[in-house]
Amino acid sequence: MEGDTIQMQDLFTFNHQGFDDAGRVRGNLDPTGIQPHRSYKFDMAGVTLPKDILRAKRGS
Repeated sequence: MEGDTIQMQDLFTFNHQGFDDAGRVRGNLDPTGIQPHRSYKFDMAGVTLPKDILRAKRGS
């Protein structure tokens, strides 16, 4: 938060790869590498995330 303004950043971006034969969207959610400041709240809630789920891929 900056003053009274909430600041938001993408944790993932969608990499659109086209459509399949049924017309459904194909693609991947790719992590941006940004670590949320409140990620400890996942632990407090009993939510276990893979360690590398937010790690940006090399070359991204």
